[in-house]
Amino acid sequence: MANIVPPAEQRVVEQPVLLPETHPTDSSTRPRRCKSSSSPDTDEYKIIPLCGAPAKDKHFFPYIGQSFTDTDDNLHFKITTIVVPNNSFAKNPRLFYRYFDMD
Repeated sequence: MANIVPPAEQRVVEQPVLLPETHPTDSSTRPRRCKSSSSPDTDEYKIIPLCGAPAKDKHFFPYIGQSFTDTDDNLHFKITTIVVPNNSFAKNPRLFYRYFDMD
């Protein structure tokens, strides 16, 4: 018969846990920061209105509001706006579609 050794006794020392009075997400700077930008996407891109687009790019605007399916990836999406990157300083920057996944 094998000798059975009982497990060592673990002592728990109670220490007071200092909790912060407020949660980090409850700070007053967060609501102010959120008010300055309407969505996270507006930080990287700015929306181009139809009147602000060059004549050669106005043919992209009829696609806004339409839904499409990418047959390669079977991705369903809907185009919502046309945007350009904020860091683009070109006279006629490349336009991009902003879309939402419909799946």
